[in-house]
Amino acid sequence: MSAFKIGLTRDLLTASGQPSFGAAPLEILDAAKDVLQWEYMPESVAEITPDQAARYDAIYVNSPKVTAASVARGDCRLAIVARHGVGYDSVDVNA
Repeated sequence: MSAFKIGLTRDLLTASGQPSFGAAPLEILDAAKDVLQWEYMPESVAEITPDQAARYDAIYVNSPKVTAASVARGDCRLAIVARHGVGYDSVDVNA
């Protein structure tokens, strides 16, 4: 069984490279490393790409949009989208 893989969008980092939400949530993820992996996505995008949706089981997004096109590929692994902040206008919930 492969580990559950989480991608965090790069815009969640401050100018100094620290997570904008603090380190504590990442410590929780690190403690579960036997069942999951997490990483900051290597590329910055305005919209989650089909390649990214195929790479991760869950994505934690700040600004990038998640659209029907993001999840349209047959090999899409993405099952969970968590939106940082208030609202979900950048996430196509129906898709």
